[in-house]
Amino acid sequence: MYKLTIKQEVLDRTTKCEKGFCCLSEARACPSGRVDEFIHDLILFVDGEGLMACPYRNRFGDSFICNCPTRQELYRRYRI
Repeated sequence: MYKLTIKQEVLDRTTKCEKGFCCLSEARACPSGRVDEFIHDLILFVDGEGLMACPYRNRFGDSFICNCPTRQELYRRYRI
């Protein structure tokens, strides 16, 4: 198992995380949704049905957009 690392400046911008950055744990104890599409490295569409509430996830029609800086960086770096 590899360690997930994110730059401190990204973590510092993630000011509304209510889950204690559990997405970075080895167990990935808080599922953050499967990525459906990442447009222009800015707009992250995730499958958000049945997931815990998150202040960074917003409904967009039948989809969900994730605006979490940490989640976006996880996808950029690890494609997870």
